[in-house]
Amino acid sequence: SLCLNSKGDVLAAACLDKLYGYGIMYQIKVRKLEGHVDVVKSIDFSPDGKFLASGSKDKKVIVWDVDKKIQVS
Repeated sequence: SLCLNSKGDVLAAACLDKLYGYGIMYQIKVRKLEGHVDVVKSIDFSPDGKFLASGSKDKKVIVWDVDKKIQVS
């Protein structure tokens, strides 16, 4: 899955059991989030871009605080 935040400056990519954030303007990896134990099937940013939700085949939905790089649920 791929998802662009509302500002259009960060692209989130789900790759197997990890999530990556890429700064579009500078084409750099800005974040790596680990928490799932199986393939991530879907991701989406909150409207304000502060949170990212991910759903996985491990039957978990995780909400991430994008700035702090931590799970909030």
